[in-house]
Amino acid sequence: MSRTAAVIAEFNPFHCGHEWFLEQVRERSGASYILAVMSGDFVQRGVPAVYDKYLRTSMALAAGADAVIELPVAAAAGSARRFAEGAVAVLDAAGAVDELWFGSESGDDSLFTGAASLLSGESAGFQEEFRHFLKSGCTWPAARMEALRKTDPALASSGILDQPNNTLGLEYCLALRRAGSRIAPHTIRRTGEVHDAAVPWRHHECSSAENRASDSSRTPGDSRVFASASSLRALLEESSDPGILKGRIPDSSLRLLQSPSCGAVPLTENDFSSMLIYELMKETPASLTQYLDLPEDLARRIIHLKSEFRSFRQFADLLKTRNTTRVQVNRALLHILLGITPEDFERAVHPKALRLLGFRPSSNGLLTQIKANGSAPLLAGNDLLPTLYDRRDLFASDLYETMRSGRAGQPFTQEFRHPVIRRE
Repeated sequence: MSRTAAVIAEFNPFHCGHEWFLEQVRERSGASYILAVMSGDFVQRGVPAVYDKYLRTSMALAAGADAVIELPVAAAAGSARRFAEGAVAVLDAAGAVDELWFGSESGDDSLFTGAASLLSGESAGFQEEFRHFLKSGCTWPAARMEALRKTDPALASSGILDQPNNTLGLEYCLALRRAGSRIAPHTIRRTGEVHDAAVPWRHHECSSAENRASDSSRTPGDSRVFASASSLRALLEESSDPGILKGRIPDSSLRLLQSPSCGAVPLTENDFSSMLIYELMKETPASLTQYLDLPEDLARRIIHLKSEFRSFRQFADLLKTRNTTRVQVNRALLHILLGITPEDFERAVHPKALRLLGFRPSSNGLLTQIKANGSAPLLAGNDLLPTLYDRRDLFASDLYETMRSGRAGQPFTQEFRHPVIRRE
């Protein structure tokens, strides 16, 4: 019987590290299919994806994924917990996934299993300490860390709560537990550049003990540059010429970007500055609090400083405080721009339909399984898209396409008219 492994990703943009990870998932899982749940045109940092979702889907399919399903925008542009809950909801709704694979600094399945068991409420001692630290004035993340130090010092020192990929992987495991999912989580030790590093490095040149340890699964002579997605986005801000990414993204991805017809125009949050200030001009402190993850103090600050708005990025910097991170501000502003409310997130974690972005013909068996066993219909054509898919996702895609098509000098294509990517 065929088995399906899943990955959750942004592929923003798709790079050599993603290609290597898909290779590892294929080899280690022995699965017949790899299903990717991917953020659409806006991502968890609260900004637009550097390239549109169909281009990133094509890259993923060319490099090893068998099918790509979209993560609803209310989850894709949410906190780590919301991101994980939305992605797990999509995987469960597909009804055909056996395993979820994710990268981490640890690479130890048992670490995540133990931490998820402890943090999900199965330990009375941890819950008591957690409530104590919350009452003492600690923030939610700080209270969780202090409670972990008290109840399991070894686990607390493992980096499970303070290393970015570990933290996200743990959220996946917690989301699977909360959902009662049958999907089994597995992790692969992350290799390459550290998360959000600004400067790429060539894998075979790295000499640190930690990264040498991660070389054990690499093929000798593999000289791919394992650069972080953030460093590649930084390069694209210096030059929109995709040739600047040569060697850092798979050759198949570079060919797609350099195709004259693909409209590969990298976007940043500042491309949406005019749209954002238009939305802000209509708001009041009270009306702003209707949006997802937008507290009253930030709403008042937005209105108070609105006259100093110059660009999306500049305004986010202006709003950042000691207690509100830049990413939290970005998300809040993006939620305003896209009109995302708590109700939208609730729909995201209870999907009424699954949006297929692309597939390889060899994955027809996987698509047949999803159609037969899924709890939500798989939208492989566009006839039902306007009626079944969430209007917030359609709006977000059309807004992104408005900017992308204008920048690329191409005709605007409405989301429900965009064909599903078919990659041989």
